[in-house]
Amino acid sequence: MIRVALVEDQNLIRASLKQALHDFADIVVVAEAATPERAVWLATHLVIDVMLLDIGLGGEASGLDVARTLQGNAKCPRIIAVTSYDDIVPQLRELGVVGLVPKMSEIDVLVEAIRAVAAGGEAFPVEFSR
Repeated sequence: MIRVALVEDQNLIRASLKQALHDFADIVVVAEAATPERAVWLATHLVIDVMLLDIGLGGEASGLDVARTLQGNAKCPRIIAVTSYDDIVPQLRELGVVGLVPKMSEIDVLVEAIRAVAAGGEAFPVEFSR
C-alpha cells in the first residue's frame, strides 16, 4: 500500500484528488494539508511514502519552501510536485523533489508517477525536463 499525503491549498482540488485516488487499491491518502506549515508537520510526524505537493500554495511560503525545509531528511516522504509551472525542474531536483506532474494531466499519469516514485524512481515528464 502506498501512503500518500496531499498538499493543496484549494479545497475542491484536494478533495477531487483524494476522490480520484480512492479508486486505486494500492494507494491510500493518509493525510491532507492546505498550508506549508501543516505539510512540514505531516512529513515529519507521520509515515508517508509520497507527498503530492502543490508548488503554488497561497500565502507567504510556497511548495518550494516545503521542499527546502524537508530536503535531506531521510524520514520524510518522497515528493512529487503537482504544478503548472514548467520552468522549475532544475530547482525541484536541487531540492530533492523526485517527480513532477503537470496539473493538466490525467489521473493515470499521476498514479503512474506515484507508483514510480514509491518504488524508488523518478517521474519527470520529458517535456518538463528540458
